[in-house]
Formats: sequence, structure tokens, C-alpha cells
Amino acid sequence: MSSHADAEWLSGTSLPRVLGGVTVAYSAAIIVRTKLLARSCGFADSRGEVPREVAMLIAAVGARDVASGLAMALVPAGKPLLTALAVRVAADSATFSRPLISAVPPTQSLRLVHRRLSAGIAAHQVLRYFR
Repeated sequence: MSSHADAEWLSGTSLPRVLGGVTVAYSAAIIVRTKLLARSCGFADSRGEVPREVAMLIAAVGARDVASGLAMALVPAGKPLLTALAVRVAADSATFSRPLISAVPPTQSLRLVHRRLSAGIAAHQVLRYFR
């Protein structure tokens, strides 16, 4: 990478764009194949099937995340991008609020909390570039 490309990456514009693109790709994948998320979260049944209600919820979350990922990838730098990142963090925080976590068995709850804490730390690092 050239020093100009390094400076752009570290300035905070490239990383959120990449994260937005990855978010769009993964979210579109879970809309099409809800098992991708349901199995990793323990929401699939013993045969690996996803109950209809769970599949609908996963698809709705996926659609929301496609929208937030597109915003991260496409909005102008500065306040619009910072707002898109804040919306993304808020949406994830709301998705994994206490009522949802309490519905998951304890071992899976701990895994979900760990994943979300990791994502929160990553989001903090991204937001740090905008200071």
C-alpha cells in the first residue's frame, strides 16, 4: 500500500466501507438461507430446521442490516458516515437486548454476549477514527 492509501485507511473512511460491504453480503446471505444464522445461534431444531417464526425474524434482521450496511458503504464521509455507524451499533444493541438473550439457553447466551461484545469493541475502534 502507498502512504496515501495507508493514510486513507487510517483516516476512518475505508474500514467502515469494507465493513458495510461485508455486512450487506452476510445479511443478504442470511435472508436467503436463514440456517446460516439460526444454527450458529442455536435457534435451529434437532434436525437443523429453522422454525417459520425464527426464519421470519432472521430475514427481517437481515433486511435491516442490508440497509445499514449499504449506508455504511455508500454515504459521504464525515457526519453521514458517523451516523450510519451509530445506527448500525444501535440496531445490533437492540437486537440482542435482554429479552432476546434471556430466551436463549445459558451457554448460547454467553456465546451471543461474547460475539456482541466483540462487535461492540470493533465498532468502538471504527468510531475512534472519527475523533
